[in-house]
Amino acid sequence: MSDEEDLPKTLTPKESHEPIVNSQEPQKLPWGRILSFKKFLQNVDLVQEFTFGRAEKCTVRISSNCDPANVVFGISKIHFRIEKSQDDKLIYITDLSKNGTFVNKVKLGNGQRKILKSYDEIAVTSPEYKLYCFLEQSSQENDFLPPFLFTKYANIRLLGRGSCGEVRLVKNRDTLQNFAIKKIILSDSSLSHRINHPTKVYNEIDLLQKLKHPGVITMFDIQQHEREVYLVLEYMQGGEFTKRILSEAMTEDITKFYFLQMIVATQYLHSQGVIHRDLKPENILLRDNREETLLKITDFGLSKLTEESNATTMCGTLTYVAPEVIDHSYRKGGEYGNSADIWSLGVILYFSITRELPFKYVIFTKFV
Repeated sequence: MSDEEDLPKTLTPKESHEPIVNSQEPQKLPWGRILSFKKFLQNVDLVQEFTFGRAEKCTVRISSNCDPANVVFGISKIHFRIEKSQDDKLIYITDLSKNGTFVNKVKLGNGQRKILKSYDEIAVTSPEYKLYCFLEQSSQENDFLPPFLFTKYANIRLLGRGSCGEVRLVKNRDTLQNFAIKKIILSDSSLSHRINHPTKVYNEIDLLQKLKHPGVITMFDIQQHEREVYLVLEYMQGGEFTKRILSEAMTEDITKFYFLQMIVATQYLHSQGVIHRDLKPENILLRDNREETLLKITDFGLSKLTEESNATTMCGTLTYVAPEVIDHSYRKGGEYGNSADIWSLGVILYFSITRELPFKYVIFTKFV
């Protein structure tokens, strides 16, 4: 045995003058793993795009030699693909076959995609011929949605957070349509002043179910899990109107274009006996980022249905609220009505043109 062979394996022989080269590239962490149901298939860690089929270029290539059931004759050259999107960080499976790719026994259809979640079962040619069970190993935040909603929606990112809950962008796993889910944590019923008091929350839900107008946000579903209420709303990609106002000066024509939409939407609310009571740029959302786009009124947590009487409660955002809301001397018969929203619209118009508020906070202190 030579001196070199006697050395511990963790040391480099002194005689060697060759440079130590690490030929291995940094290992990528897997974002998913597929566990095989078949003995002739191995488990696979997913670190990049995965394809399955008969073609040589597939990540896993199947042939008649390895498939005792001869299902291979119904498998396409590239049967399905699994990949992680760089845009929304979700994991998609795409059916590229003629004879079908099935997820949980449901056929996708050629060219159709679906968002995968842990324990989804993938089958080919028949819903019974299961190949893999998918396990997600990425850091997608799953604690936002309860299990019965997580099976339907994939969480993408946070849109906004407040003292009573948060709003997140989600995507339907089957239709791939984006939605905004508003999660509200109900307060104790004794805390009647809280915006998340059950009465106020259920009032907002009732109004959203009643209101149907192009200028009002649409609610598609409502679910409750213990003290948490989930509103599934349409997603407005352009975000809050405040951001549009402050990003760049708007022309007079564009300002008129937006303001006309606000007037039409508010007119509809009033025709339905609804006073919004918290109109402000933060509660007006834009459909997309184009200059000429549609806007919608949202957040009806403080709204009042005036079927029997006008409003009396002092509420709203101080810099946009009408004098009669916070000072009883401006009211008629101790109540206020639609004019409170008209005042708020005027403040929004002023802010849209000047990017400054018409009244300073100190002016309102005499009304409080």
